[in-house]
Amino acid sequence: MLGGDARVLHEALALATLSAIAVHGAALLGDRFLHPSLLDISIPFTGAYRPLWTGIGIVGGWGLAGLGLSYYARHSIGQSRWRTLHRLTGLFWLLGIAHAIGAGSDAGQAWLLVTVAIPAGPALVLLLGRFGELTAEWLREPAPQQPGARRPDVAVNGQEG
Repeated sequence: MLGGDARVLHEALALATLSAIAVHGAALLGDRFLHPSLLDISIPFTGAYRPLWTGIGIVGGWGLAGLGLSYYARHSIGQSRWRTLHRLTGLFWLLGIAHAIGAGSDAGQAWLLVTVAIPAGPALVLLLGRFGELTAEWLREPAPQQPGARRPDVAVNGQEG
């Protein structure tokens, strides 16, 4: 769980990231080399320029937008379900990294790889650590339940535990 200050920082960084993704897409509309349409930048795998890598980026962008904005619907979704969904954020983040490395005209340049690696390296280490924790949690046998005991992760009367 994040503390209050960390949660505010996390939310601000998430919103800044979503804004940067939107600006990236909008800026491409003015690109005189690619000439993409609104559909080319919003529908995965439809554009003519490196459709696989561009499509991967679009899927990643939409995934991050949906999961990021789901934070504001977590009370309707339920905290437990929302946390499960939120764990998918790392997958869409990895799609964005793949897009940056595969689709950009500067994709093979050392400066781009270093620029991607500086924030991605530590985040990837943390992500792998989190996946390791989750895997260990899933593999652990559940503790025996006493008859009539309520599991804290199960909804009772529509309320999340």
